[in-house]
Amino acid sequence: MPDNTDTAAYDMFIDHALELNSNMVTDENTYYFSIPCTATLKNENGTYSADKSRMEFIFQSSADEIGMLTGTTEGGYVVDESWLENDGLVNTVSASAPSSAPSAAFDENSTNKGIWNIMPVYQGDHMSLQGGFFKVNTDVLRLYTEHLDMINCLG
Repeated sequence: MPDNTDTAAYDMFIDHALELNSNMVTDENTYYFSIPCTATLKNENGTYSADKSRMEFIFQSSADEIGMLTGTTEGGYVVDESWLENDGLVNTVSASAPSSAPSAAFDENSTNKGIWNIMPVYQGDHMSLQGGFFKVNTDVLRLYTEHLDMINCLG
């Protein structure tokens, strides 16, 4: 075991993330939202590859690697085909909500506290929700403005 486990690099390993998630508490009085992203395309063989028209160059090789990685972790967690779609840095399924937390697809007629409200998958890479690097996302201002308008209407 490494000396310092309080790093993002350590937390990104699936077994370590599962351990971290098991200690997370979802507060019943808090609204939680996630916006998972994808910028990959499904190949005929079931793997996923970077959509180069939407994905920053710096994420394309990791997108291809994530898009074909299945197996079982050292801790016994099975990584199946549902983990292949990704945003170039994070797979789409794990960006939805912590694995041990209650979650549901976002429903504008029933937004609940104490669960992760999973927004529709956003078509963009890992940096698109921050405005991008070289592939500038001018749509992000509208996305956040609409999201904040929705949050302001919650009771």
